[in-house]
This record gives sequence, structure tokens and C-alpha cells, in this order.
Amino acid sequence: MPNIYADISVISKKSNLDLLSKITGLTPVMQHNINYLTKRGIVLDYSQWVYKTNVIETYNTEDVSKHIILPFKNCISEFIEFLNKNSCEVSICFVIGDVTDSMPSLIISREMISFAAKINAEIYFDGVLSVKYNPTVSNNSKSPE
Repeated sequence: MPNIYADISVISKKSNLDLLSKITGLTPVMQHNINYLTKRGIVLDYSQWVYKTNVIETYNTEDVSKHIILPFKNCISEFIEFLNKNSCEVSICFVIGDVTDSMPSLIISREMISFAAKINAEIYFDGVLSVKYNPTVSNNSKSPE
């Protein structure tokens, strides 16, 4: 069965996003502020806050949509106000992995469309490729003589 999770990413070049955790009550899986110095020595000119759902075994993305929308239900007005005030860019990404037996249905429910429209978010899909090792198949090899 496919494994799917979704994340919501908020980016701002205008301000730090520390208040998002307080507004939403959510713990981000990743957060950095403007002028963050990466391990490669690059100084980022934007803040980013990312919340991720748990991985769910399902055959459709609609099941995962509920887990990205529900945490924002009680704070949607404050969330939208913060996003607008801080000129934030928002994206929602569904990440699909372990597609060994069947590809899941990529369903974007009306509720997800409405939520994304309210927060002015892009929706996109990504995948995690799982390659199984097969010792009988080899690239660039000659057959034994």
C-alpha cells in the first residue's frame, strides 16, 4: 500500500515566522529565520516554516488532505491574517512513496481546494522512488564467456 504524507510550507522574505507556531499550536518539522546560515555557508534571505502530517498508508490523497486541513480549523482567520500581513508564500505538497503494487488516486477534494484558496497556496505532488535491488540484473555488464 502506498505511503503518503503532506506538508505545508510557509515562506516570507519580509519577516520571521516564529509566531506561526503560537498561532497554530503546531510544531514545525523545519523552521529557519531570515539570515539563516546553512551548513554550506549560504545565508538565506527568507524565513521558512514547515508542518508535516504523519505518513499514512492509503490509496488516495484525500485521506491525507484531512490531516493537513484539520489542525488549522480553529485558527484559520489568524493564520490568513498572518500570511497576508507578512507577504507569505504558501505551498502544500503531497509526497507519495512506496508505490510497489498500485499508484494512489491523486484526489484534491473540494475542502482542500477551498483551504488552499483561502490561504493562497499552491498544491503540488512529489514522489519518493523506491528501487529494489535485483542481483540478477546488472547494467553495463558482459555475459560470462
